[in-house]
Amino acid sequence: MGLQDLLYMLEIPASLTGRFGNPDTERPGLKVHKISDLWNRGGPRWRVYNIKETEKGPIVWEARETNFYLTSHPTGKKERLIIARNVLTGEIKYFLSNAPASISVAKLLAVAFSRWHVEKLFQEAKGEIGLDHFEVRKYQSIIRHLTLSNLSLYFLSHHCDKLKKKIRGGR
Repeated sequence: MGLQDLLYMLEIPASLTGRFGNPDTERPGLKVHKISDLWNRGGPRWRVYNIKETEKGPIVWEARETNFYLTSHPTGKKERLIIARNVLTGEIKYFLSNAPASISVAKLLAVAFSRWHVEKLFQEAKGEIGLDHFEVRKYQSIIRHLTLSNLSLYFLSHHCDKLKKKIRGGR
């Protein structure tokens, strides 16, 4: 598997531009749209997605999806543009993915909104095991430090889970 085969789901800025139709197969001069102008135009209807349950209640977003050709994309490949709107706050986020149509929008949104867990993990790694305490300049040294730091974090979290089970009475 090469890098070109990796699937991605990323949040993008509202200032990016692109087309709805394939610029190679459709009529020339197809209008270029700014992504921020698309959320309120006609098109696919909004669908409601329950992103996750929290102590304060569910986090609910509405989303719509369309095929999109990014103008700045070097190959001009078709991608999936997902526009999501928070039901309570009205906040709008824009996501781009190269995932096939067989992967549901619900799954893509779950991936997009899981970023918080990754950031929390890095924050814990920096605070607990010194992930940010390296002063090296060579690539090999950085890789060694990252490997040892992540191994230490795994060790600590594994034993923390074991202690929690022991305290609860489980084995």
